[in-house]
Amino acid sequence: MDARGGRYRWKSCGACTSVSTRVSFGGRSNAGRFAPFEHSPTATVPPRYRRTHMALDRSTLDRGDAHFQDAGGWPEACTHMGVFLAWAAKRGLASEDHQSQRARLSAAPGSYVVGECDTKLTPDDFSPEAAVFIRRIYDRYLPHYSNEVVSETGEAYVLGLDESIVARLEDFLDLQLKALAPKAFVGVAPPAAPAAAEPKRVVHAKFGEGVIVAEEGDGEQRKLTIDFEDSGRRTLLARFVEVREG
Repeated sequence: MDARGGRYRWKSCGACTSVSTRVSFGGRSNAGRFAPFEHSPTATVPPRYRRTHMALDRSTLDRGDAHFQDAGGWPEACTHMGVFLAWAAKRGLASEDHQSQRARLSAAPGSYVVGECDTKLTPDDFSPEAAVFIRRIYDRYLPHYSNEVVSETGEAYVLGLDESIVARLEDFLDLQLKALAPKAFVGVAPPAAPAAAEPKRVVHAKFGEGVIVAEEGDGEQRKLTIDFEDSGRRTLLARFVEVREG
């Protein structure tokens, strides 16, 4: 199928047909019936990516078999989908399953989509809140991804994208998210601060009970600075105090 004068017509190609396609990989098979996908004829989707938008049904954002012929491999055909999904996971827009796999998804985005998404990207891969606007963001992302990656590498399908390229793609996606769904943009959640360790309590024959606030040295010369409840702060050799568990 191609676009001429803003109208689409079907034609057979190596990656998709107007009836159905069946692709085998890794001992598994993936079958799906294609239907025309409504997409703006003025969109600047590069030719090698254009097939995707013209072969998808409304329940699918993208699928690897639409890119496989040009990419030459499944991870390569799915890397752009994985980069998008990894960004969504960082922003809390992916489904719970993908949110829990953020590190693995970011490390190998193409292979992750092959193994965990059956080479397809659908609204189910995103949170219910994101499903309202995620397709519009993806439509803007696809041509930008192609232009960015081709300008940097000379190829449209690349494994192991440089971190600087991924960072620029994520900046672009952040701008689209702010424009289309500003209330959904919260940035990357900072890592949780480690829980503070419980202070060690001690007891001394003369000064009573207290809490260790500092330690120095080791062995017989190890010293503890302790805030005693009745005697204030004092520094003593550790061997003269008893540490209380719990």
